[in-house]
Amino acid sequence: MILNIQDLITAFSGIGIFLFGIQIMENSLITSMGHNLKKILINSTNTVKKSILTGFLSTLVLQNSTTVTIIALGFVGLGIINLISGIGIIFGTNLGTAIVSAFLILLGFKTKIDLLALPMIALGGFLQIIFKSKRIKSICNIFVGFGLLFLGLEYLKNSLENILINFDIIKYSDFGIFFFIICGIIITFLIQSSTASILVLVSLLDKIDLKNALGAIIGINIGATIVTFLVSITGNSDKKRLALAHIIFNLLTGLVVFIFFDFFQYFILDFFNLKGDPVFAIIIFHIFFNIFGIFLLVKFIPDIANLLKKFFKTKKKYYTLYIQNISTEIPEIAINAIYQESLNLIKKSIIFCTELINIQNSFLKQRKSYLNEILNFNNDVIYSNLEKYQKIKKIELEIINYIAKLETSQLTKIQQLKLNKILQINKEIVLSVKQVKDIKQNLDEFTEDNKNFIHIKYNQFRRRLFSIYYPIFQFMFIDNNLKNKKECKNFLFILKEINSKIIKDDKKEINFITKHILENDFKGIDVPTLINVNRAVYLSSSGILTSLIYFLEEYVIIYNF
Repeated sequence: MILNIQDLITAFSGIGIFLFGIQIMENSLITSMGHNLKKILINSTNTVKKSILTGFLSTLVLQNSTTVTIIALGFVGLGIINLISGIGIIFGTNLGTAIVSAFLILLGFKTKIDLLALPMIALGGFLQIIFKSKRIKSICNIFVGFGLLFLGLEYLKNSLENILINFDIIKYSDFGIFFFIICGIIITFLIQSSTASILVLVSLLDKIDLKNALGAIIGINIGATIVTFLVSITGNSDKKRLALAHIIFNLLTGLVVFIFFDFFQYFILDFFNLKGDPVFAIIIFHIFFNIFGIFLLVKFIPDIANLLKKFFKTKKKYYTLYIQNISTEIPEIAINAIYQESLNLIKKSIIFCTELINIQNSFLKQRKSYLNEILNFNNDVIYSNLEKYQKIKKIELEIINYIAKLETSQLTKIQQLKLNKILQINKEIVLSVKQVKDIKQNLDEFTEDNKNFIHIKYNQFRRRLFSIYYPIFQFMFIDNNLKNKKECKNFLFILKEINSKIIKDDKKEINFITKHILENDFKGIDVPTLINVNRAVYLSSSGILTSLIYFLEEYVIIYNF
């Protein structure tokens, strides 16, 4: 067999363009609706059936099970969804992949997709130039992604046809189904996409016995678990357990289908009468494989989860820096450690909130910072890391658990009052973070708005918050003035003045909005969002200032200066 180098280059290029198209499309979908997708994954996974449906629908929307799987792995790792829900999502993504593959096969091998590819790329490109909104640009990129996907598929199909003209693949038929299962695993591992592997398989149908092609489908499904496994290697125990659940699902389903292969082959080819249409036979077999797997194992998901909890046991990870090393036997020492831990919580909270308002946290550490220059320099959106918020919550939870353990000791009334106060302070700090986190999407949308008024308001909101974060961070963590009695008292006075100012700022903003509503000056402006953001800015500012005033007053007392 003489291989044409040009055809090989075209085939690999086709796979690359196909995968690149999927990546562009999924990134654009996440940008345009990723926040909602996360909400769906959190709110729609309280039962196994809902989890499976959520995984299935999310895969149909994103056209890629890997993305949904990675999100599920991340959420299980963070403890946002439990292991049972994560397994349900994985089951659903498998079925979703089969439907996505069927859609692409029908388009690629039953229609002239080259008639769609270039017009979609052109349409997406032209609309990108016309519109300035980031969200609309993301939607335009979806067209470009689809176009590239179809173009890559066309290149792959044509080049494989040329490569296989002189390639006698039929001679490998005697190697048996098991050989083709292994081939399916290897191809999927190399390409890192089960969908692309199935498209390659369909391109070979006129050269491969249909029975062996069905065997390759089993291998492709097993090979798809390798990507999940690789993503989970650096994750925590629950992430690894979920990856193992994915492997168990595809391996067990594949094993049962392999053992009863003759029955399944008869069911697909004879019962559905698809011997004369190998393309549809592949589609139906792939869909049936995953539906059968779900029905086979769905009742055992809780049992699988309980079994997997026996694996990957790791030493408990602490997010606190001080209290885990201090015994609760001596209350005064334990209380000192709690105050130090609360300082750690405050520091991480201010850093995270600064990023939420799209200001790089490095500006907190600068000795001289001019607010206007900082706001002008930080024009880009900083994408929030949900894991940072979860760590802040876990620090608070570990402090709560530590205090609960400490309260079993004999405490004086003063010590108990101190603990109650620090619990309330930490609660308010975390609530202040949540209030900023909840308006993050609104603030990001303000950056995309073409109205000058919205940009002014956006910077005013950021100014109000950063003018609180900066002096607090400088005083507590840069100048390290907490042990200086005079400086602490002076700063307490400053904080109380700032607290009075934010009350005035809030009233001023409410009066401003009310006045312009009455004068009908807010045409085309989302007034409720402005009011909600203003309220969240005030509540967050008030909460963090009030908490720090109480904290510093207690800190001064506890260190007796």
